[in-house]
Amino acid sequence: EAIVSTAEWTPLHCLLPELDWRPEPVRSCFAEKKIRNVIIMGGSTSTYMAMDFLHWMKGKYDTVDFHSKMRNGGAVDSGLTITGIHKKEANPGAYQSFLQESKFFEDTLVLFNSGLWDMRMNDLGQYAQDVGDLADAFAWYKEEHPSNHVIWRSSGTPNWDRLDIEVDGARARERLLNPDAVLVYNAVASESMQSRGIEVFDDAAMVLGRPEETRGPTDGLHPSSHMNTELMKILLSVFCQK
Repeated sequence: EAIVSTAEWTPLHCLLPELDWRPEPVRSCFAEKKIRNVIIMGGSTSTYMAMDFLHWMKGKYDTVDFHSKMRNGGAVDSGLTITGIHKKEANPGAYQSFLQESKFFEDTLVLFNSGLWDMRMNDLGQYAQDVGDLADAFAWYKEEHPSNHVIWRSSGTPNWDRLDIEVDGARARERLLNPDAVLVYNAVASESMQSRGIEVFDDAAMVLGRPEETRGPTDGLHPSSHMNTELMKILLSVFCQK
C-alpha cells in the first residue's frame, strides 16, 4: 500500500514533463509561440480561472484564494494580456461578438467552454445540437485565423454535498445537473469538438472523484485559486512542449 506523503502519481499512458512553472518561463513559452492574448471564456468557473491565472502571472502566486469574478482581465506586460469573457451557453449566437473581434484575430490562445448552467437548462438533444454548432463556428474561426490556438475546456463536476451551503435562496441543486449527468454532457461536447479538429482540455477528468478538494470549500462549484493555477500549469505543460 502506498504511503500518501511520499507516493507519486503518473496517469496511465501519460507523462507530463517536470517543468518549473513560474511566470517568467510562461512568458517565454508565449513569446516563442507568438501568443499575445490569452482568452479564457465560458461560465463563472472560466472567469475565475482567468483572474486567478492573471493574478499568478503578475507574480502574486503565494496568495491563496484570490478569486474574483471580474471580467475583461488585464495586461501582464506590454506583450501579453489575459482576458476572461463570460459566456454561459453553448448556442454559437452568444459567441458572435468574440468571433468577430478583430483584436483577437491573431496570436491568441483561446480556452473556451459553455458552462454548467447551460447544461441544466437544455435537454441532452438540444445541448448536443448547440455544442455541435458551436464546434462548427470555432472550427471555422480556427481555419480563418491560423496563428490562433483553440482549445475546448470541459465543465467540472460540482461537489453535490456542498451546493446548497451558504447559497441563500439560490437553490443551487435545482439549477445544476448532478455530477453523473455532467460527465455525459461533457462527453457529447468533447466528441463534437474533437471531430472538428478542436483540442480538448479535460480538466474534469483530472479531478474526477475528488470534488471536496477541487470544487471549492464554500460553494461546491468554483475551484480554489490554487487549483485553477495548477490546471493552467497542466495545460501549459502540454501546449508549450508542442
